[in-house]
Amino acid sequence: MIITHITCQFSVQNLTKAIALLEQVRDKMRTNTDCLNYQISQQCDLPECIFISQSWQNIAAFDEYRNSSDFAGMIGDVKPMMTQPPKVDVYDAHIHG
Repeated sequence: MIITHITCQFSVQNLTKAIALLEQVRDKMRTNTDCLNYQISQQCDLPECIFISQSWQNIAAFDEYRNSSDFAGMIGDVKPMMTQPPKVDVYDAHIHG
């Protein structure tokens, strides 16, 4: 399983529109059987900071999502609203040992 953590920061004036766009993609991806979880949260003490947590069956499913037209459209709309580049962390939930 692949887990992603994405932190985005938006200006106050763009926040509502950015969240609505993120929620549209989240709602669509939740119907994808390879998407195990897709959650959008706001930081309590800094509401302009949005945290996205996703879980995918495997890296192939995550890559398919990142290469999809849904993702490209959302990024094209949302990224210009960000006040700084997003921070993206990708984890393999299977620890081999």
